[in-house]
Amino acid sequence: MDRSGGRPRVVVLAPRMRRGEITLLCDQLVDEVADGWVGTVICDVAAVVEPDMVTVETVARLGLTARRLGCRLRVAGGGERLAELLELTGLRGVVDLEPGR
Repeated sequence: MDRSGGRPRVVVLAPRMRRGEITLLCDQLVDEVADGWVGTVICDVAAVVEPDMVTVETVARLGLTARRLGCRLRVAGGGERLAELLELTGLRGVVDLEPGR
């Protein structure tokens, strides 16, 4: 199902994500997309203090969930460190990372 053109949904990551929070975020995204027309999911990482592999896993899982729902994921507010981690894990070409701080 193509949802391009729908309203954007913003997911804001906490300053320090915990692995146990990832499933909850993805489940919330599924519920919200089911409730309305969402075209793009914006993952706001500006508050993340120090991006780490949990941040990368969160972005990857949200991206996979968004794709399964027919949505596109954009990551906003990410810095150079997150870009480096995404590059290191092979996700840089998969994740739409907007220039950040």
